[in-house]
Amino acid sequence: MNQFHFRHLAAKTTVLCIVLSIPLSAQTFNIQQTYETAFQLATGGDPYQAAITLIETGRQVPGDDASIADDLVGPAQFAGFIGAFLLDDNQRFRILTEVIDEKQYELDHLLVAALQAFSGVQTKSFSGIAKLELHLSKSKNKPIKVAALYMLGSPYYFRGFRKQIPSVAELVLVYPDLELTRHIVETPVWRTSRLAIEKNQKNVYLLKDVVYAGGRREAVLQKSPGLRRIAERMPSLNLQDVTDDRIAAWAEDLREEHDPAIRYALVCWFDSLEKTPSHRKLSRPALESLIEDIPNTPEAVYARILLTAFDRDEWHLKELRQQVSMLLPSQPLPSTPERCFYIETMKAVQETADFFVTYGLYSDSIRIHEALAAAYPNSALAISELDKAQMLRDDPLEASL
Repeated sequence: MNQFHFRHLAAKTTVLCIVLSIPLSAQTFNIQQTYETAFQLATGGDPYQAAITLIETGRQVPGDDASIADDLVGPAQFAGFIGAFLLDDNQRFRILTEVIDEKQYELDHLLVAALQAFSGVQTKSFSGIAKLELHLSKSKNKPIKVAALYMLGSPYYFRGFRKQIPSVAELVLVYPDLELTRHIVETPVWRTSRLAIEKNQKNVYLLKDVVYAGGRREAVLQKSPGLRRIAERMPSLNLQDVTDDRIAAWAEDLREEHDPAIRYALVCWFDSLEKTPSHRKLSRPALESLIEDIPNTPEAVYARILLTAFDRDEWHLKELRQQVSMLLPSQPLPSTPERCFYIETMKAVQETADFFVTYGLYSDSIRIHEALAAAYPNSALAISELDKAQMLRDDPLEASL
């Protein structure tokens, strides 16, 4: 699976994740406490109960404050990660048949609609989209309404979809201060850059796929301080005008910036660009500074993931071994609507294990598979990773083919 397609999966899972704990309210429940409890359950060997905890708690709290949707991104992403990677088929079936009750709970209705909309099966997809469009995006429960609008506006799945433009417009105009709102404006830019690089295209206007305000420069930049910072160094906002000098300037901006929204956007931007040796060399010091100064923020976790990819490209074996140990979560990961870091860290660890196999360093790969399994014990992921480790022990040459 290539880099973009895995990000496509990550974005899809992130969108699905958002629905799992939507109605929690900071006024009536300690969101972080629930998140930490679920994390301890999942990483302690009981991912099924962790998922149930998040779903059942989410049903009990009113949804009168739209800003709660931002607070729930992390717990919801973790719930989605559990469902997609930690549970086995039987456990997922039990949740759908024994736990989910969409007639009684609007949260469950949203979950089923999301699963259908992003199923990849045309008839189910139409049904899910209709639920999102006709019912859930009009919900009186504000966080559920925000989640439905965000999914309908997703640049990864509904590009050109007839409800995408009005959904994004409503999200931005009615809920302008949400993190979800800012990211739905920014995410198409990173997507545009990545796709252009995959297709070896240079003359590409970065706002061309932004549906908000028809991609008009002034309106878009007003909503995103990160894009404004990029535009300050490159007024054309055209991919063909990216130069080493500009990358050096953005790297310096990243080192000096205190606004987390701008820091995160700049890391997204570096990840969206072509990873040439000169680009890596210019951006590496700034990315390393994030890890040193603010190690458990979204931009710092993202920076570590990106640096791990750099170390693979540059064959830094010692650094890779250290990076893997830091990528495995020992506490709940920070969140951002733009991506699920549980998926991204898992992917970075797995790609590093594959890297070691490619070059015949089987013992390193075995240790990595076992470490990932130990991070999520008694899970479908753990079983898969231990199977890979055993295959490498039994016949490393066969396993590497």
